[in-house]
Amino acid sequence: MGSLDISALIFPAMLVISAALLGGGFVIYRQSKIVGWRAVAMAAMASGIALIVFTTFAYPITRTGTTAEPQVVTEPVSNQQN
Repeated sequence: MGSLDISALIFPAMLVISAALLGGGFVIYRQSKIVGWRAVAMAAMASGIALIVFTTFAYPITRTGTTAEPQVVTEPVSNQQN
């Protein structure tokens, strides 16, 4: 069984949550006449934007499959030239 890279699950989930915060906040803001609910909606939209910005900066741009182990030479190196 191969190892699962947890960031492959976390980052898409963060983007889905941020889209839900933005969409839900926008709908609540447009539908509500009460100032308190509009403030909650603006906070939800702001946290959605902040989550998108955080995900953008935290997501690794490049990935390598597996990192190769460095090869260490344990025998003495000869300085003699032939």
